[in-house]
Amino acid sequence: MKRRFLIRWIGIICLMVFAGGLNAQDLNKDYVIQLSGQKVSGQIIRDFDYANYSSINFISLSGEKIVYQPQDIKGFGLDNGRLFYSKVLPGKQEQVFVQQLLTGSLSLLSYRGAFFIEGEREITELVARYEKMEFDSRTLRTYKKPFIGTLNILFAGTCGTQLINAINRTNYSDQDFIEILSKYHVCENLDFTVHVEQIKRVRISPYLGAGYTLAQTAVNTRTAGRKDVLENGGMPFVLAGIKVYQFRNLPKIGFDLGLGFAFSNNRLDAEFINPEVTFTGTEEFNFRSVFVPIFFNYSFLKNKGMESYLGLGGFVRFNSVNTTFAIKDLTTNFNSSTILEESSFMTWNNSMVNPSVKLGTHINADKPLGFLIELQLEYAPSAFSAELGLNKASYNQLMGSLLFAIRY
Repeated sequence: MKRRFLIRWIGIICLMVFAGGLNAQDLNKDYVIQLSGQKVSGQIIRDFDYANYSSINFISLSGEKIVYQPQDIKGFGLDNGRLFYSKVLPGKQEQVFVQQLLTGSLSLLSYRGAFFIEGEREITELVARYEKMEFDSRTLRTYKKPFIGTLNILFAGTCGTQLINAINRTNYSDQDFIEILSKYHVCENLDFTVHVEQIKRVRISPYLGAGYTLAQTAVNTRTAGRKDVLENGGMPFVLAGIKVYQFRNLPKIGFDLGLGFAFSNNRLDAEFINPEVTFTGTEEFNFRSVFVPIFFNYSFLKNKGMESYLGLGGFVRFNSVNTTFAIKDLTTNFNSSTILEESSFMTWNNSMVNPSVKLGTHINADKPLGFLIELQLEYAPSAFSAELGLNKASYNQLMGSLLFAIRY
C-alpha cells in the first residue's frame, strides 16, 4: 500500500515538471540599441520578467546569438515596455544596465532596488536608510528619508511648492516615485513617458477547482495486538480561492489563499487481541471537512506557455463526523462469552493546522484565462483515534491531493 502510494505520486510529480518545460519560448519583439544608436530587433532570452540584468543573451532575426555586456550597447528594450540603458551610476566605476521607469525632463531610473533621478547634467540617487539613535539610554532605529529633500530641490519652483504635501507623503517605491514625477511633469506641462505602465504591479486572480485526496494512515500511538484499518483512503473536494502572483519587481514570488470542502463515506474496522480478550469494532461514518489552504509560492521554471512553482504553507481544517452505524464486540477468551455494544468508538480531530508543500504548474500564466494543476502533500498529526475498552490508538495521516482549477 505505501509503495503504491509513493509510486503514484512520484509519477505525477515527474509528469508535471516535464510538462512545465515542453513549450518553446516564442520569438519576442525585443530590441537592442547599438553604440551607433541603431535599433536591432530580435529576442532577448529570459524566462521571468526580471527588473535587473547584468548581461543579456540576444538572438537577432537572422538567428545570430550574441551576449551583450553593458559596455557593448547603449541599451535594450523588452516587448512589455521595459527599457534599459547602459549608464555609470553615482559611486560606481563601470557601466551597468539601468532600468528607465520614466522618461522626461527628470527621468526615473532603478537599479537593484535603488532609485535615481537623471536630469540634464547629472544622475542623483534617491536615498532612504535606517539610522541608530540613542534615547533615554536605549538604542533606537529610525527610518530616514533624505530623498524627500532631494525631490524638493529638484522640483524647486511653483510646481514644487504646489506638490510639497504629495512629496512629503512619498514612500521609497517605484510606484510612488512614478506618481510624484508624473504629477510634476503634468504641473509643468512637460511631456513624459512611463515605460512600465502596461506591467501590473501584481496580478490578483480568482480560481475555482476540484480534486481528489488520497490519505495514507500511519501509527502515532498504538499497543501490541491492536490494528485499525480505514476502508476508504480517498475523498473528492472542491476549492475556490485567490491567487496573488507576478509581482512587478519579484516575478518569482506568489501567494494563494483558498476555501474548500471535502467529503467521503468511510468505515473503520478495529481489532485488539490479548490473552484475556478479543475486542473488535466497526464504525461507518460520513466525513466532512471545511479547509483553508494558505501557501507561499516560488516559481522555478517559466516559458511562454507554462510556469512551474513550489509552495510552502499549510491547511487549516474544520472536520465533522456523522456516525451512521457503530458496533463493538468483546469476547472473553477463558469462557467465550460475548458482549455486543452499539456505540461510537472513534474520535476525529475537529480542528487541525497541518503543514503542507505542493508542486504546481500554471498553464497560460500570462493570459487572462489560465489553468492550474497542483500536487499537494499535507501532514495531519493525530488526525483521529479509536478506543476499544481502555485501549486507545492514535493515528497520523499523510494526504496527497491532486487539484485541477481554472484561473480567471
